[in-house]
Amino acid sequence: MAARSVFNIQNDVPAAIGLGLIKEANQYEVFGARTGLISGVEEDISFLAADTIPLPSNSGQQLEVVSTDAADTQLIEFEALGPGAVVIPNFSVNLNGTTPVLLPEALISRINEMENADLTPFLGTVNIQAAGAGAIFGTMRPEDQQMNQCMYTVPAGRRWLIKRLIGTLQRSTGTENDLTLSILFKKFDGTAWRRPFAFGLQRSGDSSFDIENDYPSVGAGPVDIKLTARSSVAGADVSGRINGLLL
Repeated sequence: MAARSVFNIQNDVPAAIGLGLIKEANQYEVFGARTGLISGVEEDISFLAADTIPLPSNSGQQLEVVSTDAADTQLIEFEALGPGAVVIPNFSVNLNGTTPVLLPEALISRINEMENADLTPFLGTVNIQAAGAGAIFGTMRPEDQQMNQCMYTVPAGRRWLIKRLIGTLQRSTGTENDLTLSILFKKFDGTAWRRPFAFGLQRSGDSSFDIENDYPSVGAGPVDIKLTARSSVAGADVSGRINGLLL
């Protein structure tokens, strides 16, 4: 009997892209969460203390990774971009507890992913920061074991589209809340963020919004993409997810 394909007419292309079987077509996705929103302030969806996620130099700079727990020695894997948002191979480094470890790539302009690649969990909070205990660009909590901030940088030379957006609001009790989630784009070398789309969630209980982008426009990288949130009351928790294709 001849072997039967696992693909079908509904799922063959998405499954093949996810498996890396289509040349020069890749999926990307980012998830982010933020707790205890400030009333009336637009905040990037991340666990960083800053309302806006800071970015390394576009020409690249030396970064380091460090934990708040002296016992952490786990292997941490990175997906990063070099100067000018050029793709560099993924790499890994071992934590050295509370002693910062320089990343092996000398110049890095963006961190798209950071996650625990070890068999054991790290116990502290792990930060990626400018060398010399400088600005913190991303953080991993022990309950996440990965960087959960809803921001992605499309590499130079790639075209991109957004396929799906998901947003959630968690506020089980209290005052009715009006929450606005916005997707923002910025040219890699630019400073102005463009807001092509925003959507809202309104209630005192938990709610969610799922948008399927049936006819997406295709843009050219390099470009920064992120989700932001603005809450009408303090204390709400929010999360978001962006999913799309790189071509």
